[in-house]
Amino acid sequence: MQYTDVTVQYSDRRGTIYRVNGTYQSDMQNSTSTDAIDEGDSGGSVYILDGSTYKLHGNVSGCQIPDSGVIHTMYSSPIFYANLAGFTPRTN
Repeated sequence: MQYTDVTVQYSDRRGTIYRVNGTYQSDMQNSTSTDAIDEGDSGGSVYILDGSTYKLHGNVSGCQIPDSGVIHTMYSSPIFYANLAGFTPRTN
């Protein structure tokens, strides 16, 4: 399942709270029933499958850590925000 335009709230070790607007929320799973996403994955590329072609969606901006069980909820920032600001990804 995927949701768009989600606002995510994070806090750092000092207790400062940050809000990130416009993210995508995706439920991830893998074949081994282990953490499909984890802390430290932030900044990594996210691709989506469009028909038979993979396309760059954006980058990992965080995950939701449950009280128990595996981590499967990923938040990502879509590339079109960067594109609107003038960024163009290099593809070769």
